[in-house]
Amino acid sequence: MSKTQNSAPAAGPAPAEWNPPAGAVTYIGPEIPGAAAHMTTFTGGIPEPLLELARERCKALRALIVPTDSIAAKTAACRQPGTAEHTLYEKAEKFAAGEG
Repeated sequence: MSKTQNSAPAAGPAPAEWNPPAGAVTYIGPEIPGAAAHMTTFTGGIPEPLLELARERCKALRALIVPTDSIAAKTAACRQPGTAEHTLYEKAEKFAAGEG
């Protein structure tokens, strides 16, 4: 089930190597307790806990924060073995399970 959250934008600029998508985005990765649930849409910015994890601890999460108009294609790619998205989703699953 999809959720929508309207959160305040995170403080401070993102590092130069990653610019999170602008506008409404959806996190299509596995549940990360305290940060994001699978298929959560953010309309007012990406919450700081998720941004911090994507910046500092699990860069695979970056590929799983997608513009809402890309959800169908990106989730299909996550399910397709051999794609970069599938590999990144698996890395995010390991991170969420405490293995990464």
